[in-house]
Amino acid sequence: MLRQAYLESGLTKKRTAARLGISSRYLDQRLVAAGLFKRVGAFKPKTAYNRQELRERAAQLYQGGASMQVVAERLGVTISTVRKALHESAVPIRRRGYPSSSVDAPRRLLIEELYADPRVVGCLRRHGVAVPDPGVWEPPGPRRTLAPMPLSGSLLRELYRDIGLATLHISMVCGVGITAVRKGLAVAEVALRPRGDTSPWLVRTYGLASASEKRRV
Repeated sequence: MLRQAYLESGLTKKRTAARLGISSRYLDQRLVAAGLFKRVGAFKPKTAYNRQELRERAAQLYQGGASMQVVAERLGVTISTVRKALHESAVPIRRRGYPSSSVDAPRRLLIEELYADPRVVGCLRRHGVAVPDPGVWEPPGPRRTLAPMPLSGSLLRELYRDIGLATLHISMVCGVGITAVRKGLAVAEVALRPRGDTSPWLVRTYGLASASEKRRV
């Protein structure tokens, strides 16, 4: 009933609670218990831009040479929001340490790197997650995900703990919001890495320094 009323019909939480004759608070409790977290895109914008406008504006400014910090300041959002918007727009990210105007700055596309990793793709396919061509990948809308819902604890454990993806990476390849990933990991009793720590997958794939190495430096 929850899946049909909230996930499939597209009703808001308030209308879902009214239809089922329960309180919004009890609905929240049952959604969490059933692993049916907030739909992708089902949120009230915290900025003057809707989700699509934010992606387009961030991409335009960044590709015009602005740094992520500058983009964040101009749009009134955090750097992490800008980074997520750029990745969702399939914008190649410049490596740190290179001027924004440098044509020689290495640029790598995150979604292509994720789907180029055989461990990631193998895990997704074993758990029944759709694996689209990265060239046509786009963020799923409010009523569509790539992974079966509720998110499997074994899927999340393998992606986060064994392969070392970040919550953003998991949200992209599963087609769900980061909040859903975090709640799913909590239900699966997987401890999150400290904020600011570079994910093990990024360390391996991009040759970045791990958090422990940064602290030693």
